Amino acid sequence: MPYKLNSKHFQNVVQMPAGSRYDYFIKRVADWQDIWSLKSADGWTTAADELCHKLVPVWPHPLFAEMCAHGERSNAKASKIALCEWLDEWIPSLIENGELVAVFPVPDGTGTPVTPQQVRDDLRRELRRIEQ
Repeated sequence: MPYKLNSKHFQNVVQMPAGSRYDYFIKRVADWQDIWSLKSADGWTTAADELCHKLVPVWPHPLFAEMCAHGERSNAKASKIALCEWLDEWIPSLIENGELVAVFPVPDGTGTPVTPQQVRDDLRRELRRIEQ
């Protein structure tokens, strides 16, 4: 179950700069142990950057994911990925396939494209911090 999110908090987070949304993502995912992405009948949705890198979009809460389910993604629904599955299965697969992670995009398309290694390292660092 995702954390509670009221409309004011939602709007405040969506309006943050991309780097701040990235930090928010890392902290919330470490706290709640879930990542959200969009999935349709055809599978997980992806995007591409201007250099044609394949990007896997992720969010810390299903409502943030759902705000981006429009256009080509209009049939997609927010789907949960357990943090342990993300770290153990998704990250190695993304690395092997040369894909990037689009952390917390918003409807205008802005997000933080990062390597899967960077997301993994930042999540592990945050998990160690909260375990102390």
